[in-house]
Order: sequence, then structure tokens, then C-alpha cells
Amino acid sequence: MKKITVYIFFLSWVFSQFNLEPRMLGMSGAYTTVASGYHSMGVNPANLATNKSLSINLFSGNLFLVNDFMSMDLYNNLNGADFDNTASASYYAKSSILDQIKGSEIEIEGGAIIPIPILNFAYKNFGVSSLNRTYTKFDIPKTVIDITLNGNTKDQRFMLGLGGEFISCNEIGFSYAHKFNLGFPIHVGFTFKYLQGLAYFKMRDIEKNGSYILTEQTSFHGAGKYLVEQAFGGTGSSKDIGILLPEFVDGWNIGASLINIAGNIKWTSNNPTRDLLGNNFENISGLRQNEYYYLDFNIDTMSIMSAYNSDQEFFSSESFKVGIFSDIPLEEDFTADQILYYTVNADGDSIINVGVSYIDSSSIVDLGDGSYLIPSENLQSTQLQSSTSQDIHLDYPSFLRFGISKEFEGYGILAIDLVTGFDDSFGNSSKFRLSIGTEIIRVHENFPIRIGFSTGGRQPSSYSLGIGYRAGPLNIDFGRKYYYGIIRNKAKGAEYGLNMTVDLTVLKNYSIKIKLPKIKLPKLPKLPETTF
Repeated sequence: MKKITVYIFFLSWVFSQFNLEPRMLGMSGAYTTVASGYHSMGVNPANLATNKSLSINLFSGNLFLVNDFMSMDLYNNLNGADFDNTASASYYAKSSILDQIKGSEIEIEGGAIIPIPILNFAYKNFGVSSLNRTYTKFDIPKTVIDITLNGNTKDQRFMLGLGGEFISCNEIGFSYAHKFNLGFPIHVGFTFKYLQGLAYFKMRDIEKNGSYILTEQTSFHGAGKYLVEQAFGGTGSSKDIGILLPEFVDGWNIGASLINIAGNIKWTSNNPTRDLLGNNFENISGLRQNEYYYLDFNIDTMSIMSAYNSDQEFFSSESFKVGIFSDIPLEEDFTADQILYYTVNADGDSIINVGVSYIDSSSIVDLGDGSYLIPSENLQSTQLQSSTSQDIHLDYPSFLRFGISKEFEGYGILAIDLVTGFDDSFGNSSKFRLSIGTEIIRVHENFPIRIGFSTGGRQPSSYSLGIGYRAGPLNIDFGRKYYYGIIRNKAKGAEYGLNMTVDLTVLKNYSIKIKLPKIKLPKLPKLPETTF
């Protein structure tokens, strides 16, 4: 059997929420007390206090893709395999394929961070950053693979919880750091970020007990409901704060930072991005502000005999645009611009009522959390943006970094980091992740070699390698990371980074001075003296 090798090559010119630049990538994220110059922003702004001159990004960018199922090694084993004949030399058991799936679904994540050239720089203890962050994730239920391999087996409930999310936004940050002396040196840094939301999508399963297909002894049935949310144009802000204790204990640097404190993006109709591009977004998507897609399917109990002997439709599906409404008022508080109200019966139960004639009450979907989906075809845009409709408010992923590092003269740097998020949204993880990295300059100080390892959190274990080149003020760095495996064939994801930076710290007696030009005004002629 001829095997086909698939090369998964994810080229990245630098960055990601996980690794902002190739040096960080090569050290597997152990960077809290190592980052310097403009690289400090987004990691630990306190490190700017040690910046002595100007550092500026010339060109960078990064893409990454990772999954928890497929590797090149597994693909090569499956390519041309015989799944049924156990005597075949190419036999591969179907159960072994399903065993590769950890949990109830296959997760596929991808993302990009694109710093804008030149607009990422630091001069002494001030810094400016400007970049785009894009993240996407979607899930494939394990049952889909199971049905594909084995068909729908009896008395097994196949869950069809399809889901995914996508977000793209711009960050513009302004950073400042200061040195203090409290009997020992301590550096403190702060970053304020303006967040510009570009696009947001999320698909989720809203069936009460999960969308499913169930095969019984003589028949099968199923049902599913999905909601696809979208938003274009949002605004928000977040803050970073960090501290650094340089050479605090026996030459070890100790640092910590909180990234994206109180970060949030509000996707509303009144924001500059929406005003500028709103019509284009609506023309492309066909959706207005606060308008979403609803999809469902239903399979009535059906057997082979009933399918042949009956004219009844056993499968039905529909999709339509909806709005999400909550904070439903009592009947006496109902106003003309509202759609729903509720009454209370003799048993104290709340009953939802439709207050307008153009909405069919049977088409309203209860989400179970006090909010309802209402078909929006006949709704005005003002109703979709009323006090009872729901705007999308997203918490921007925030996390805590803690790190230590020490420079060993003539050898290099050893660094250890612990990172944890405050939620699990958009690639974040509420579990701690440990990173250990080293930068070795023993071979040559202008050719550093970097090695790193990370484990924990929701991301798989990863193994990193990187190199650098220094030519005067010009720095060129390259890094690569494999997920799940040390070698490429075993890896289930990869990340590559390449970065070009100018750092003027190496130039002696260099400084930037800004002087206003001297303006010489012409002398006015002297007026003759006048006597009265």
C-alpha cells in the first residue's frame, strides 16, 4: 500500500495570544520576565522599565492550527487501510480510530495575530502596540465519526451537538512603566487597550437535552435545534498591569502580570465600526443588527415498513431569521413597541403572550433562561434594538501570568512560567499551564538557540524550538512549536514564527531628541517718535 504523507505547515510571521513572537514561541511561552522592548506589551508591561532605547517591529505575523485527533502519522495509517478484513496486512480497527478521540468531540482551533508593521514600538519606558487578533474553533461530535464507520447501532443515542465560534478584533494599546525603590528595585507597568470588534459568529445547540438521533429496536427518531449568532462592529477596552522584581533572589527575576483586566466588547448599532462598514456587513450576511439564524430538524418515529407504506413526511426542517428578547414585561406594563408580555395564572405560573398580530405564537422558541427567539421577518430594525432585545456583550479573555528567570553569564537564560485564564472563552483556559524555556548563547551570543516545553491548561502539551540572529540593531528570530508530539509525524498541530525587529539599544550613546524648529520673525521697522 502506498502511503501519502500530508505536510501540515502553518506559517506564522509572529504572534498569537499564546505566543506573541518567535522568541516567546521558541521558549514555549516562558516569557513573563524575559520579554523586552515592545515585546513586553501583552506579556508584562513592567518590563518596559528596563528598555533603554527604541525597539520597533518591521514585519511580523502568525497563524496556528491545532486539533486533538488527526496527525500525519494517523493519516498515513488510515490512507488505504482495510477496516473490515482482519486478515488483511493493511487492517486497521474502527475502534482504534474512535479511541483516538478524547471526550465526546473533535476540537479544531485556529487563529492569527497580525501586528501592524512600524506601529508596534517602544521608546524607553513608553510603548504603543497595534494588532489584529482572530480566533476560530469548531467541534465535530464523536458520534458523527461513529455513524460514518459503524452506521446507527441499536439503542444508542447519537448526540449531534455541532458548535463553533469565531471572533476578529483589533487592539490598540498604550503602555508605560516606572521604576520604584522600596529598599529593593521594583518595576510597575500599565497598558490601556482600545478594542475594535470586527466580526463575531457563534453556533450553539439549543435543543433542551441536546440534538440527537436515536435508533430503537424497530424504528428511529431524532430532533435538533441550533442558533447561529452574529455581530459586526463593536467597541470595548481592557487593561494590563504588571510588576517585575529584577534579580530579586540570587539573580532570579520574579514577575507577574494581569492581562486584559475587565476586558469586554459591546456589539451595538452605535459604534464607529458599524457606522463605517455596517451596510457592507448587512449586505454580505443578509442580517441586521441583533438578528440571527435559527435552524431545526425533526425525525418522527419511523421504521422501514412505515417509510414504504405511508405518505406521511417523517423528516422536517426549517430555518429562519430571529431576534432574541428578554426582560419580558407584565401585561399592565406592555407598550406598543414591545412584542411579548406575560401573565400569571391562578397557580402562580408565568404565561408568555404575544402582543402583536403579525407573530405566530407557535414559532416562538423558549431558550430556557428567560429569553425567547422571535421570527424577525416582520420586525422593524428599531424593535430588534429595543430595550427588551439582546445586544451581544463579550468578555475579552483575561489571564494571569507568573514567571521567574535567571541569566547565567556566558550560557544564557532559564525561564519558568505559570499562566491561567479566568474563563475558557476564545482559546483561554481556567486551568494552569506550565511552561519551561531556555535561551542558549554558549555557541555564539549572536546566534541564540531556544528550547521549550509546555503542559497543562486546555491546550495539549507542546514542544518548541527556535533560533535567532543578531546583526547590530537588526534582530531576526524564528520559532516553531509542535502540539501533542516532539516530531512532525506525531504532532496534531503546529505553529511557526518569523520576526524582524530593530533594537537601537546596542548602539552606544544613542538617543532620540525632539526639537522644535526655531522660527525667526522679521524685525518690524521702528516707528518715528511723535510729540503732541
